[in-house]
Amino acid sequence: MPLSSTLSNWRTLTRTVDKIKPDASFIRNLVFPGQGQTFSTPEVRFDVIEGGREVSPFVRRGGEAVRIRGYGHKRRVIETPNIKLKMEIDPEAYAQSAAPGTIQELLSGDSSMEASVRAQVARDLTRLKRMGGNTVEWMCCRALDGTLSYAGSEGTDSWEIVYSTRSGYDTTWVKTASIIEKTRAVKHAMNKEGFNPTVVVMGEAAAARVIGHDEWKTTYNQALASRLAANEVSVSLTSPIGANGAVAEGMFGQLPWYTYTYEVTPWGGSSEALIPTNNIYFIDTSPSSENEIYYGGIYDVKTMNKTFALREFSKSWEQDDPSLAFMLYQTRPLPVLRKPYSILKVVTSDT
Repeated sequence: MPLSSTLSNWRTLTRTVDKIKPDASFIRNLVFPGQGQTFSTPEVRFDVIEGGREVSPFVRRGGEAVRIRGYGHKRRVIETPNIKLKMEIDPEAYAQSAAPGTIQELLSGDSSMEASVRAQVARDLTRLKRMGGNTVEWMCCRALDGTLSYAGSEGTDSWEIVYSTRSGYDTTWVKTASIIEKTRAVKHAMNKEGFNPTVVVMGEAAAARVIGHDEWKTTYNQALASRLAANEVSVSLTSPIGANGAVAEGMFGQLPWYTYTYEVTPWGGSSEALIPTNNIYFIDTSPSSENEIYYGGIYDVKTMNKTFALREFSKSWEQDDPSLAFMLYQTRPLPVLRKPYSILKVVTSDT
């Protein structure tokens, strides 16, 4: 089953896969916004920025300027995690598949057979991209905890990336604790480091404890009644759903609170929630946090004469006997917390 020149072109497949939206990307878009940075090597260097809260000295009139140092940095060189997936193209299955409308760039042929093949390719590309996208979202969520640990597909290799973590703050909440006082304490702790939380993300059990708290009910209901009286909002019987499955629970302490319960299944493991069920994350999402995703270089013979600096890459190839074709998807993402103190995690419990 020869693939058309369009489907065989790695540039077309790479452009197409870049347009496919992942199933889960709430934390990725929230904490690591933007397109990220691409590099031509698998290893990337980034600096964790320290300092910036000093007060300038005073100098007498006509005196010499005081020499100061730049920001403090903890420089790190890390090999980016390698996500590399491929799917076998079965000619018989492709020939028998229907051709529902999907990615337009691939569905531009005239013959019904080619349209059918293009539709199947689009579905398979979507499968590859969304599995990779789920992995990136999982990595972003693990970075919130300060440690990103992962293992190779063969189970023989494992890696761990440890970000700077906050110390000196009580990171546990019991169910009976005052949400108002705890939120205030978190704001003060982050403010001492030069950050202010702009959003709160909760796991499922943590959300149940917070939303079931008398302070939340009282404060939220009073605010809602006030806005209803002013005709600013309408009543809804369901919680509004935010982007990519996060539930917007409401405003409290001048912060938007979300519950994020999306689950994934790590390779060779069992299903787990992206946000641990008892955890709450207070996050400063302002541009000053400088959190982003770095993409390591992708080495492939198809890109040798162009560039290795790609966010993601896709190609297809064939073999004659048995008659098969394959599609590949590859990306080397690394969530980078350049200012880890822009995030504060607390763990809730019933007792």
